[in-house]
Amino acid sequence: MSYSIFRVQGIKTTSDLRGIGKHNADRISDTNLDIDKEKSSENIELVKCDSYLKRFSEITLDMRREHEERMKTTRSDRRKSFEQAINGAKNDVACEFLFTSDEEFFKGKSKAEIQSWAQDSLEFVTDEIGLSHDRIIHASVHMDEKTPHLHIVAVPLTEIYDGRRKENVLTISRHQFIKTKDDLSSLQDKYNERMNERGYVLERGTPKEVRHQKVHA
Repeated sequence: MSYSIFRVQGIKTTSDLRGIGKHNADRISDTNLDIDKEKSSENIELVKCDSYLKRFSEITLDMRREHEERMKTTRSDRRKSFEQAINGAKNDVACEFLFTSDEEFFKGKSKAEIQSWAQDSLEFVTDEIGLSHDRIIHASVHMDEKTPHLHIVAVPLTEIYDGRRKENVLTISRHQFIKTKDDLSSLQDKYNERMNERGYVLERGTPKEVRHQKVHA
């Protein structure tokens, strides 16, 4: 039986985000030799994106405004640009989800059937993880590699209470959506259950299967 594979990793800086955009959207990679450019036209875009950094700027516009407002009352020697602040923080600037299975699962499936599987996976991110569509930069299925797989890049932007400032502030925090490894494991269980409820016959991927599927090269 095939496995349901779902994993997530953080994207540390806007420079990293731009690089992932080149891989996911432009299909440029110096290390991934599996990309068949002749099949790239078959890739499926569920959420289109022309520029990862432009979309990131749109999603974080209110956070940028909050930051710039705070800087007005910050000592000049401690002021940072918005880019300096987010790239220098411990938090990720975005995160990337990967959904896939094995060759046997996709064997014989039409492009429409693969798109339906991908849409079910995207809805899992919005429904179960809580990242709304307006936080998603790009969602695409790569059909030009050995096994189809769905990449979803999103900004885990949320509002939290800042005890020091005594107010709610916008922050980018994957931890607010997936707090621990146990929470991730629970979500992987839920993903498997959801996909089987939708009619797919899949075993829950173990850490071994998940580890053998890289998010990107």
